[in-house]
Amino acid sequence: MQTIFIFLFAKYVKYIDPLDDSRRVYSGTDYPLFQDVHLMIFVGFGFLMAFLKRYGFSAVSVNLLLSAFVIQFAMLLRGFLTVAFEETGLFSIGIPEMISAESSCAAVLITMGVLLGRLTPVQFLLLAFFETLLNVVVEHFVFNYLHVNDSGRSLSVHTFGAYFGLAAALVGHKKNVMEMDEHGGIHHSDLFSMIGTLLLWVFFPSFNAAIQEPEDARHRAIMNTYLAMASSTVTTFMISSCVDTLGRFNMIHIQSSTLAGGVAIGN
Repeated sequence: MQTIFIFLFAKYVKYIDPLDDSRRVYSGTDYPLFQDVHLMIFVGFGFLMAFLKRYGFSAVSVNLLLSAFVIQFAMLLRGFLTVAFEETGLFSIGIPEMISAESSCAAVLITMGVLLGRLTPVQFLLLAFFETLLNVVVEHFVFNYLHVNDSGRSLSVHTFGAYFGLAAALVGHKKNVMEMDEHGGIHHSDLFSMIGTLLLWVFFPSFNAAIQEPEDARHRAIMNTYLAMASSTVTTFMISSCVDTLGRFNMIHIQSSTLAGGVAIGN
């Protein structure tokens, strides 16, 4: 598969022309945002998936494998759907295309969180292949034909990844199979997962702002996400304590619900 990717990139891809005013070539502002999103995908999601005590190494390593695969595949798929490719047989790539590829990674990694501990790495790769293919096609149809405004990618990333994972889990579910104890968490696995949550929390404003245009929209996305994350975090701690009989915080609530503000702003 990697050999095929190398061939396709060599034959059909060219670098973006920095003198082309019709394209976004804001390397000064795009690249710092890309770095933040890149860190979210490879480190934030990697640690977040380490919540299972028997699958910590698998979570981090498979996260790296799937991300590296999806980045290349998503860039090629999006390029093949561009008008430039239809007209010239070539398409350009730049930092905006890299950011869009990272968003496809996020959808696949959300699905991975649903199925972690149930699939082998090869099965995860097959799942990533079909999910990325479907995700890019659906995204292209929704944006270019239905003209849906999903600038924060809440629909095409968060919702798509969650429901795709649930559907895959439903299809692969085996009846009369008891849940094994290794699917639970322990102290250090919850701690690593919390580190992932903190990384996602810190860089979530960049994720929502990375593909916004113009710069004013980016500024609003950063500010709104920043405030929404703070609000959802305070609310999560309050509700988590209230629903516990002893008034304790539940780490499962903290690891996931504190990020809800960033997801909501993406709508």
